[in-house]
Amino acid sequence: MERALAKGLFSRAARRPVSVPPEFANRIEAVLIQRCCDGIGLARRAALAVAGFEKVCDAVRAGKVGLLLAALDGAAGGRGKIRALACDLPLATVLTAGEMAAIMWYMWGWVLAG
Repeated sequence: MERALAKGLFSRAARRPVSVPPEFANRIEAVLIQRCCDGIGLARRAALAVAGFEKVCDAVRAGKVGLLLAALDGAAGGRGKIRALACDLPLATVLTAGEMAAIMWYMWGWVLAG
């Protein structure tokens, strides 16, 4: 976003000068984080998301996993353990532990069933 602003890509796309407030990138990031949290919250309420190392491992072993989620500020050791068990699955680290805790109690990682 910041590179697009620096290169004037919004003005180029609009074919006229565009004024973007300085907090624009932060607002976009906040909206994207909220959308991620909302989607994971829906999955949790539908019983398609689990938290906690053992539950994640059980879901991986049962083949019920489409995506692994880990906290940006989580321990690398925990990610390494689950990665060894599920090396073929995508692992996303887009939310902090605090953001993840807002959706469900925080354990080191989550799974979205697929």
